[in-house]
Amino acid sequence: MPWRTRTALVTAAAGAAVTAVALGTRGAVKCEGPAESRSVILRDGRRLAYHVHGKGVPVFALHGMESSSDTWDTMLWADSQSLAQLYPAVQVIAVDRPGYGDSTSPPQGYSYKVFADDLAQLADALKLPRFCVAGHSSGGPCALAAAAFLPKRVVACAAVSSDAPYVHPKADPELTRQGAEMQCDALIRSGYFGGGKSDRHAWKQGPLGFVADYVLERMEWPFALEEITLGPRLTIWYGSKDIECIVLSGKFLHELIPGSKLREQPRTHGFKKDLDGKVQTAHLAEIFTELELQWGLAA
Repeated sequence: MPWRTRTALVTAAAGAAVTAVALGTRGAVKCEGPAESRSVILRDGRRLAYHVHGKGVPVFALHGMESSSDTWDTMLWADSQSLAQLYPAVQVIAVDRPGYGDSTSPPQGYSYKVFADDLAQLADALKLPRFCVAGHSSGGPCALAAAAFLPKRVVACAAVSSDAPYVHPKADPELTRQGAEMQCDALIRSGYFGGGKSDRHAWKQGPLGFVADYVLERMEWPFALEEITLGPRLTIWYGSKDIECIVLSGKFLHELIPGSKLREQPRTHGFKKDLDGKVQTAHLAEIFTELELQWGLAA
C-alpha cells in the first residue's frame, strides 16, 4: 500500500478513535497553573502545557514522537540532579506539543506553521521577545519551523536527531523510502485499539499528536529550509549509531540549510545514554552549551 494511502488511513482511524475535547473560552492567551508547571490557553481555545526548569537563556525544548515534556526532565531518567542544577545558565521551557501530555490535540488543518504560531503565543505569554529552540526527533521539524517562521525571535536552534522532509524534491531516494516504510502504530501503542489505554504521560490526549507528526513529516513542508537565515546559529545533531533515516536526515538538513553546522555525538537516537547504555547528561550539556554560546554571540 502506498505511503500516502497508509497515512490517510491512519489519520482517519485515529480521528475516529479520539473523543472530542472541549476547548473552553476563546480569546487572549491566559497562563494557568503553579510556577513550575503551567499551561496557556491559545487564541483558538486550545491548551498548550509546559514545564519550566531553571533560569537563564530561554530555550523552548520540543520532544519527539511518542514522548512529552518529561523527556527533558533529568530527574526522571538521570536520577541525580535537576536541569537547573546541571545547566544553571539555561532556562529550559519543556513543551507538551499538541496532542501530547497535557496539551490539547492538534486542530483540523494543523501544520508546522500553526505550531510556530502556538509557540509565539506561548513566548508572548512568558514575555520572551527572543528565545532559542531545541527539538528532538519529530520535535526537530517543529524547531526548524520556528526558525523559519519567527526569524526575528529565534536566536539559535538545535535540531537533535531530527527528521528531514522525506518528500523534498532533492531528497535522496533511500531517505524517502525509509521515511515511507517507518511503522506507524499509534492506535496500538496508545491503547486506543488492541489493548488497555496507556498510562504514560505522552498518551494522555490519545494518538493524534503521534499521527500529526507522522503525517506532517511525509508531506511537503510549508517552509523552505533553504531560506532559514540562522547560519551557524543552527546546529544539527545526530548520534553516531542513530537510526539510518535520521543520519541521512541530518546530512540532508545540513545540505539544505545555509551555513548550518553538523555535529555527531557518541549515542543512538536518544540523548540520555552513551553507546554502552550508560545514563549520562553530557550530550544535553553539549547541546545547551552551544545554544548558550550562540545566544551570547548574538547579544
